[in-house]
Amino acid sequence: MNGSHPLGDRAAQLRDLFDRSFQTASAESALQTEDFLLIRVANLPYALRVSEVSAVAAHRRVVAVPSRRTDLLGLAGIRGSLVCVYGLAALLGHASDSTATWLALCGSAEPVGLAFQELEVFVRVPRGDVHEDPSTAKRLVNGVVQTGPVARPIVDLKAIADVIKSRAGVPAQPRSPT
Repeated sequence: MNGSHPLGDRAAQLRDLFDRSFQTASAESALQTEDFLLIRVANLPYALRVSEVSAVAAHRRVVAVPSRRTDLLGLAGIRGSLVCVYGLAALLGHASDSTATWLALCGSAEPVGLAFQELEVFVRVPRGDVHEDPSTAKRLVNGVVQTGPVARPIVDLKAIADVIKSRAGVPAQPRSPT
């Protein structure tokens, strides 16, 4: 006997196909979905792409610093580093929001904190529910994501970082095509 049994070989093939089907399905679903944090800024619904957020923190003490900029809230200690914290409401053109208790950290080399009012939920949505919308052609909002009955503007965190850097006198990095 050669140690090989046709039924055993077939079972091994089926087991291998079954295992690979999960890997393929997982990879395919990741390509067909996008992850968002649904937030509220100045009582309005917005969405943040998870791929653009490096961390989220709640109830951090923000120490005010002297500044003429209304969007600069101050400094916060995060992960052993000082991070500049900006009010997302002010950056998006809303009245400054004193109830902003959440921070989204953006960027990795020199992260900035963006304060917002409420973190509602994490969602994974089909890419078909993410739309470019000419009415959101503002430079800090890029498209909308449909979540149930609500179409939420998607905050462009890379554009926000560019605005913050330009106001601080740092030249913006050229954007790579996505």
